Amino acid sequence: MSGILLWELNSCKLLHNLTGHEGSIFGVKASNDGKYLVSCSDDRSIKIWDIESGENLATGWGHGARIWSLDFYTIDNNNSNNNYNNNNEIFRIFSASEDCTARVWSFKSNDSNLECYNIYDSHTGRNIWSSAINYQYSIAATGGADGRIKLYDLNETKRDGYFSNEWDNNKINDMIKISNSIDDNISFEKNELIKEYFDFLNNTGLISITTEGKILTLNNNYQNWNFLFQDNDFKKFSIINGFKNEKIVVIGSKIGKLILLKFNDDLNIIDKREIKLEGLNSNLNNILTCKDNGRLIIYIETPNPRDNFKIIEINDTDIHNTINYDLVKPDTRFVSSCICFDSKNSWLVIGSRYTTFILYSLNNNNGNTTIENKPLKLWKKFYPGDTISSVQIIKSDIDQIYILMTLRDGDYMILKIDEKFNIEFIQENRVQKGFLEGCFINELDGDLITYGFKSSLFYIWNETKQFEILKIYCGGAHRQWSFNHYYTTTNNNTNKFLQFRFIYTRASDIYLLNTGIPPFLQKSYLKPGFHGREIRSLDFSPKLYSNNNSSNNSRLLLSGAEDTTIKLSSFNSNGEFEVYWSQRKHVSGIQSIKFINENFAITSAAREELFLWKIESDLKFEKINKPFISCFAVLPPTSANPDLRIMDFDVINVTADEKSIGFVMVTVYSDSAIRLWYFNYESKKFTLISEGEYKTCCILNTNFIVVDRSIYILISATDGHLTLWNIDSTLKNDFKLSKNSKSLVLNNKDTTDIVISEFSSMKLLINQQIHQSGIKDMALRFIDPIEDEIAKIDVITGGDDNALGITSFIFNKQKSELHLLTKY
Repeated sequence: MSGILLWELNSCKLLHNLTGHEGSIFGVKASNDGKYLVSCSDDRSIKIWDIESGENLATGWGHGARIWSLDFYTIDNNNSNNNYNNNNEIFRIFSASEDCTARVWSFKSNDSNLECYNIYDSHTGRNIWSSAINYQYSIAATGGADGRIKLYDLNETKRDGYFSNEWDNNKINDMIKISNSIDDNISFEKNELIKEYFDFLNNTGLISITTEGKILTLNNNYQNWNFLFQDNDFKKFSIINGFKNEKIVVIGSKIGKLILLKFNDDLNIIDKREIKLEGLNSNLNNILTCKDNGRLIIYIETPNPRDNFKIIEINDTDIHNTINYDLVKPDTRFVSSCICFDSKNSWLVIGSRYTTFILYSLNNNNGNTTIENKPLKLWKKFYPGDTISSVQIIKSDIDQIYILMTLRDGDYMILKIDEKFNIEFIQENRVQKGFLEGCFINELDGDLITYGFKSSLFYIWNETKQFEILKIYCGGAHRQWSFNHYYTTTNNNTNKFLQFRFIYTRASDIYLLNTGIPPFLQKSYLKPGFHGREIRSLDFSPKLYSNNNSSNNSRLLLSGAEDTTIKLSSFNSNGEFEVYWSQRKHVSGIQSIKFINENFAITSAAREELFLWKIESDLKFEKINKPFISCFAVLPPTSANPDLRIMDFDVINVTADEKSIGFVMVTVYSDSAIRLWYFNYESKKFTLISEGEYKTCCILNTNFIVVDRSIYILISATDGHLTLWNIDSTLKNDFKLSKNSKSLVLNNKDTTDIVISEFSSMKLLINQQIHQSGIKDMALRFIDPIEDEIAKIDVITGGDDNALGITSFIFNKQKSELHLLTKY
């Protein structure tokens, strides 16, 4: 009846039937003072009721699915519901929903709409099932279908390091007049705006420039605006960038005038230098900066393809001692977006739109004042996507660097560039959050933190742990903004914690938020959790991995679930999983996962998705000490609109000179198709060997069997049968067994041409019903041949008929016979 019955306990009298929800009601709670009732429903609404009158006081909408739980709380930590603040707020509500978000709602007097105060995106899968609040510390917790118990700070504005502010022109004018009282004529002109700003690390402040060329600072822990000077060359157009730790900024004008400023900790100018760039054929449009090991690089660009990229190198103590470089532009469309520098090799990496980047050398060539360098290497559209939004060096050796890169489309990756300027993917994935602007490694725990814009908000996301750290409603990506992270300690200097500062312009006003993760929430979950939907397949690596959080080595675990993700993880000594990466390349539920050797694994799914993954378990970085996983190759689907599931697969290694060069793979499909492929690691190409079909039912499992110098394919299907083929004739044109029968060898290792064989060349030996219905899983045990040269394969099967079967395939080499023996 979609109602709430409110009874008087002693008399059992019905006081109210509270109606208004349009669906089942899943949660009802009363406030501690007995004045209010809150309810939630599968109609996706939250309602506040007056217990005495039964009146519906307010309704909140925002959750995208059913709401399961609710909790009252106030922001004064005393669990009282009688305190009004300046906004007439009476209390707040914490809610958890099937849409995998938790929300905070503010109920105010005389307001019939609940205001959504905050949204937390912290779980994967289908549901947040439960929630609770610790009123003493203002901490909430949620439990999700992914097994995670996540913690939230409900009172972050009272924690160490938090502050926020906003300024319009009038407020800035008033503050400037106070700080510059000797000259009351300093004020903003009509329509004058702050055009650009550059934020320093920690709480030093920022420097800004207006559309009239006024240079301002905001210092004293972001409390005071100060006027420095005005330069008419920077009217209407200016670019500002710099070096945060060194407190050096560079301001550029359209006509190529640069001003370098060096500040002290109080943001007073201690050095200044002007530079006029000569020989430019068009206006300056970009200034980027980077540094490494005391070498500070200023990068200057114009849109004219005839202009070289200009580089000014300074050191961290003297802005007058410079080295100039001219970098010859590539003969392709190039719009710079980000740079990074490796001082060990003197390599400069420049990222661009169109997923293109360049590598230059910045060797100073015996001290010449101006050096012209051509690109060492250009990688044009090396990856699907658009703009490279950030690049940073995470490790360098002689003639070798590793780059952490983000694409604005949402992809991030770790690339290795070697001495021959080849690139290799070490790690790659996609953040499904909107525009990805950058990332960094949290030095406290090694987690990868990404940030960017989604719709009208700015987000900070923990990619390693898969939860949202922070979101700020700012109006979206197309605005002036600045984001910094840094580390600080609590007031008693006992705990180090991560801080964030986000500054943005909206409707000509400037907003600043400084917040962080308090030390007691550094590990912001009580239980890390795992997949958010049912796990469909998993496999352990054949090689032990040294886990930093465990005294014992363990095997890597690769798991796949109905939520389409695969996770690379390991067990800790405390019995919990440590998830390293959550890969989202699949777009459908996982069907099968297998490690095929120490370095490679394969996953398959619906839509004919089959991916070959490379796992780097021995590569270590200073800040990221964990294994890596990247998609090495993709099996092309057999149609333009694939709708089949690749149910299972198996491989046999292919070697040359005792080194692995590829593998032969069998894949089985939901439409009863069977295909044989050859894959070569060097070409990264799958080549079809043979294809056919079993019957008209779905094949569920497959395995290769090698016995007595012969190769067989075994399958199980939904008809309850085990079926065995001999495929010697199918493979003989291109492959032969190695001497130890553990791998295949190409007959002609100088050619990669594969002869496609007819499916009929596969010799059907056995098609025997074992179960009344589908065989859901099977496992094989090989028994070595005994003296009379009889080999036996035991196949253990589990069926939909709830039966377990043990089927023995007995191979008698002397009599060339194959027998079958089945037990239940």
